[in-house]
This record gives sequence, structure tokens and C-alpha cells, in this order.
Amino acid sequence: MAVSDFKYATQRDLKDIIPNIDSYDSKEIIRDFNNITGSVWIAHNTGLITNLFSNGEKLEVAVSGTSGNSLTTTNQALLDNIIDNDTINYNTLAVSDASGLQLGDFIKLQYVSGDITVVEQVQIEAIDTNTLTIKRGMLGTTPKSIINGANVHLTVRVTENNQWYYDAYSDQLILFSPASRNPNDDVLIETGEDYKTYVNRMLVNGAKELSSLLDAKFPRPIPPAHLDIASDPEYDYCIIRANALLTASYMIQTKDLEYAEQLYNQVTNTEKTGIVDRLNDGHIKLAFEVDKTDSSGDIVEIVNTGSMKLVETWGEWRGERFDRVKLTCTTQGAYGVAICSVKKFGNDQLYGETLDTLTVSGGMDEICNGLYARFSGNTMNVGDEFDIVVRNHNIAETNTNAYSVGLYR
Repeated sequence: MAVSDFKYATQRDLKDIIPNIDSYDSKEIIRDFNNITGSVWIAHNTGLITNLFSNGEKLEVAVSGTSGNSLTTTNQALLDNIIDNDTINYNTLAVSDASGLQLGDFIKLQYVSGDITVVEQVQIEAIDTNTLTIKRGMLGTTPKSIINGANVHLTVRVTENNQWYYDAYSDQLILFSPASRNPNDDVLIETGEDYKTYVNRMLVNGAKELSSLLDAKFPRPIPPAHLDIASDPEYDYCIIRANALLTASYMIQTKDLEYAEQLYNQVTNTEKTGIVDRLNDGHIKLAFEVDKTDSSGDIVEIVNTGSMKLVETWGEWRGERFDRVKLTCTTQGAYGVAICSVKKFGNDQLYGETLDTLTVSGGMDEICNGLYARFSGNTMNVGDEFDIVVRNHNIAETNTNAYSVGLYR
């Protein structure tokens, strides 16, 4: 099943609206590491860890073993479970074949005794041919008496420093870091979600809530529109701001509930003064809503380096239900000299059809499809660009009393 990733606001929008939003990262700092041996540090009772970061940099997960076939078996009469004078049988383990093992590996020793499966996790501190020096009772286990022929499984392997492994059974985090680099003091170790991924997910959630807060009269999602002088369609800023405010309230609520509520109240509140409240009441009108005067076109100035401007449109558009006619100066000059290319909807795309060129006269020049336009000024420069946003004049309004939104057919 596909999951929506739609959002109105970007991370840049969120940062512009809430400049200090970065300080509300979802990551949590992990402290209380214990240096077990060499480069191995362990933190207990950390809770589930799926990502780990050191000073903001994502760390690599160490290779973990499987519960499948064992790598080898033990090859000595008995591995003692207590420290006594016979230390060779406590921290020294002979195996049938150590070729698949590496220094630093955490391995699981396992065998079945009657109805009981005996399990102990150990770490390899040294390898001499097929004899291992091990650290006993790791990852929440305790030393056990291990018989000859017990299976040896790889639990986790590290290949370089700054790799990590989380053991769910013992709720322990294993971090491989040089002994000279204390993760409690020298670096910032954090767990949580990658910040960019986290913010994007919150923006998507904010867009979903925004859609649910808006009245049913609004389409879902709100369509973008060509705003002011923009050549590309955009979302209304009030929609972008509402999406960002809802997102920020989610991110902040666990650390500053009062501030989070203030941000949420800017979107909707009991006094009906929020952005969504005013949209639902019709006090704010979105750009996609049809204007009754659009049949003669709305002028959008894209580029204007000369002194001549598009100042007036006239007529009733008889083309597409919606179009955006583009006039671009291709020959510089005054009235009678300046020439513009003309593009309108065609070939299933905006600006997809190029029409005959237009020589600017200073009067009401015929553009196309019943639309006229007048330029005023001394000189138009090459590259000057104007759009005329039009809608078909035959669209009839049918529900003038439905809030501030006109429905058309």
C-alpha cells in the first residue's frame, strides 16, 4: 500500500517560519557507557535503537549474525562457569575451526540439555589458531558450563570503530569506539530518527491534519495557483504557513507544551481567529477560487526590463476553461517595431502551442481566442515577458451563497 508523502510546506518554509525549529530535534542523548574492553563500550537499558549518531553523523550498524547454522563447535571437555584456580577452562575456549571468527566478535555458545537450551554470549579478545581468549557472560547472559561440541554462532561483528549494535534481548547498546574517545564526554552519542526524514514525516502529518481541519467545500489537497508574478504554480502562503505551524507544534510539544499550543492556536482556536478558522468562514480567499472578472484576463508581469508594460486586457476568452497566455518580446523596439511571441495551452500542456507573433501597436492588439491587450510605454526589451491568466466566460456560477467559494460549470 502506497503511503502519501504530500505536503504543502518544505523544510525551508518550516525554518523560515520557526527559525529555532532545529533545537527541537527528536533525538535523545545516550550516556552512562561503560568501557568493557579495548574499544568496546556498552550502555544498558537504552530502549529500542534503530539509528545512532555521533556528533550528528549517522553511524554504521555492525554486522549481526543469524540464528541459522553455527560457524563451528566447541572442542574441549568443559568450559567452566566459575573463576577458580583452573582459569584455563574459564576464559580460554578451544573450537573446532576458528577461521570464520574475528577478534572482537560477540559469539553465542549454545547446546541443549534435556528440555533446556543453554545459552551464553561471550566476546573474543584474542585468537591463537583455534584457541580463543574470551570475555564471559556478555549481552545480559551469565557464565554457563559449556560442554564439548556446543554450537558457536556469530552474534555481532564489528569491522571498524564507530560501528554499533543493539541487543534487544539484554536491552544493551554496544558501541565500538577507541578507548581514548569516551562516548560519555568526548562525543555526543544520540539515538533517534534522521532529522531530515523526521521533519519530512512531520510535514506530511501536518498537511494531513490541515486537510481534515478545512471544511468539505475545499478540494483535498488544495490546488496550487499562479500567484502574483510567479511563472510556476505555488500554494497560497497561508496554507504553507498553516502546514508549518502544525508541524512545529508536533515537534515542540514534548519539550515545550505551552509553546506548541501557541503555534497550534495560530491555525485554529476556540475564538475562531486562526488561519483555518478564517478560511472556513470565508474571511480568507485562496487563489484557486474563481474570480468573476477573469474572462478578460488577469495580468502577471514576469520579466520587465524595458519601459513598456502590459497595462490592460479586454474581451471575453473563448478558449480553454483555464489558460495562461504568455507574451514574450523577441524583437526590441517601440510601437510598430516590438514583436512578441504568443503561447497558449496546447498539446496537453500549458504554453504548449505557439501562435503567430504579435506586433505591438499601442492600441488594443488582438492576442487570440477573443482576448485583446494593450501595452503602454516607450520601449520593450527582448526577453520581457507577460502572462495573461484567463478563464472561459461561458462558465456559469451556480451557488453564490456557498460561503465565499463559487462553484462553476
